[in-house]
Amino acid sequence: MFKQVCLLTRRPGMSMEEFKDYYENSHAPLLATMMPQARRYVRRFVQPEGNPLAGSTPPVPFDCLMELWWDSREEFEACMASLGEGDAFEKIYEDEEKIFASHDNPVFSVEEVESPMRGFQDAPALEGLRQCNGEEGILKLVFLLKRKPGMSVEEYRNYYETRHRVLGEEAMQGALRYVRRHVVPEKNPITGEAIELPFDTVMEIWWNSRGEWDAMQAEIAASSMGETIYKDEDNLFASHDNPVFTVMESDSPMRGW
Repeated sequence: MFKQVCLLTRRPGMSMEEFKDYYENSHAPLLATMMPQARRYVRRFVQPEGNPLAGSTPPVPFDCLMELWWDSREEFEACMASLGEGDAFEKIYEDEEKIFASHDNPVFSVEEVESPMRGFQDAPALEGLRQCNGEEGILKLVFLLKRKPGMSVEEYRNYYETRHRVLGEEAMQGALRYVRRHVVPEKNPITGEAIELPFDTVMEIWWNSRGEWDAMQAEIAASSMGETIYKDEDNLFASHDNPVFTVMESDSPMRGW
């Protein structure tokens, strides 16, 4: 499976509600009809949260995390080549003017590692926007993590997966999913540019409810685990003030579902 992720920011003066409305009713259908080979096409609209260890709410540098799933990179490249033969890219480019702040939106693929937690079978949100803030069902928390200066990508991933991950698994035994999506920068298919990303990992934690998440936070605060995790972050991350958000998500009915 090849997953391509694009980070999208709404154009100045556009409210979040206007952005979601135009995206879901105009831009998403346009792209879906042009990429019938894709397995999944999902938009995850950002809802900023407080960072539980830092005690702050760092800004999230985009409004939507969009994912396209393909059977392989070759299938994705074949679709892009086909679109390039007609006026599809021009139509997409013109429509982007109505919704996004820039055409130079960062794009990346991921190397994904998942911990063996309680487990949850995800299902696409095909009936409109689905809230994932834990107040109305499942809670999906997303963290944007940047390695500390002077640490190579290989050193960072090795430390994360062999040491820091273990602390996370111990602290979050009640979580449904704990997954690290390590970033691999890609070229934007519309502009041909590869944009430097302000983070190295998109980390997700899924819970049955916000109540379960809050209970876990209270538990580690009452023990030494919270302090242990905080200290270990100094060995790995550039900052404790890592952006955190929940999502409101929507899927297009592609062939994978």
